[in-house]
Amino acid sequence: MPKILSDERQKELSLEVDETVRNFKREFPHIKGPISDSYATIEGLGFFIIGKHIDEDISGFHINIGEFKCIFVNRSHHYARQNQSLWHEVYHWYTGDTGHISSRAENEYNEMEFKAENFASKILIDRNELRKKIIDDNINVKFISKVNIIKLQNYFSASYMNVARALLEIYPNTLNPNRLNLGLQSQHDRLIEECKKNNLDYSIYDIPATDYISPSFIDDLNENYKNGQLLDSYLESVLNLIDEELNLNEG
Repeated sequence: MPKILSDERQKELSLEVDETVRNFKREFPHIKGPISDSYATIEGLGFFIIGKHIDEDISGFHINIGEFKCIFVNRSHHYARQNQSLWHEVYHWYTGDTGHISSRAENEYNEMEFKAENFASKILIDRNELRKKIIDDNINVKFISKVNIIKLQNYFSASYMNVARALLEIYPNTLNPNRLNLGLQSQHDRLIEECKKNNLDYSIYDIPATDYISPSFIDDLNENYKNGQLLDSYLESVLNLIDEELNLNEG
């Protein structure tokens, strides 16, 4: 069993990611937080997104299908997790630092996966924007409430745990670490109850009922087909390639 990354090593990797985030934002200055629709924003970068309900341990991967840049995301996860997974895969594309299919279980052990996850968090929750929001909303971080963090989660379209960890990163000597507890997977039902009790939106935790494919992907396939640039078997090959990447084929 590999060792969990030490706190010191995580801080070092986080600083490396800061530089990557700065470079990314210089290259794509139109991407500014809070990002209300990660699907549309990433499609605006020229990606096609394919979402499918699969085993919960798999988060996603990115793959080039011919001339198409594609990101696969697991639709069995709630939207907060999907947003994180999408930007995680953008990191792999942007840096060329790639491995295999991304899994939640690897983020605390694998340096590359940790950096991808940290990048995604910093794109969704711009740390300067978070600091500004704390000041503008007159929040005392030492006494920050669960309700405050839920409101921040909805503002940034990120999970409760993602926001809590970002706060701990910025205010390590101020935030009560117990504030992270409500973001644990084992406490998810309690988190939803807290949202309901305080009449707060929790649609970020909805799990979509349907699979997804970027409309422009279908449009491009149709256009290529009309122009005689697409073989009848191409779409089937695309789907078979995805199944092969996911190891879903039987036999």
